Amino acid sequence: MGEKCVRELMAPPDGIIGLDGTVRDLIRSLAAAGASPTAEYPVLLVTGRDGKGVALITPLDLFEVLQPPYAKGEWGIEFFWEGLLEQRCRNVANKPLAEVVKPPVTVKATATLGAAVHLFATRKTHVAGVTQNDRIVGIIRASDIFRVLADSLQSDGTEASGHAVA
Repeated sequence: MGEKCVRELMAPPDGIIGLDGTVRDLIRSLAAAGASPTAEYPVLLVTGRDGKGVALITPLDLFEVLQPPYAKGEWGIEFFWEGLLEQRCRNVANKPLAEVVKPPVTVKATATLGAAVHLFATRKTHVAGVTQNDRIVGIIRASDIFRVLADSLQSDGTEASGHAVA
């Protein structure tokens, strides 16, 4: 039996939001998609007017939007004061999503899990859009692949010995 492919582990996004929405709409959609202390971060598919997925967005992306301009970039200054977060929320609430979303990290549905692991490691991301015929048809999380790897090692009869393996 060969290595599994991404299609076998992909899931639908946790919600959909239009590119013409605002950051306020995004916050509401993320909350409705199930952001909770025990759930994984929800992933929303951002769609253009044609219904085609143009981005993926998570609470971590929202946190990036909320950063003050001086805290971003190579020489970011870590200076925060009481009430800054609430002020930033008010300042960006009506900002269009089109101004804050970035192109998604994607992987083909036919790619192997090894290729997906490489993508997650090199792009420093935890979620990717799964594409087929140049359309996002689902998502895959690094945690989905990790569970497969962990299950595979345990079903091999291999037990964690606590020793480092090079």
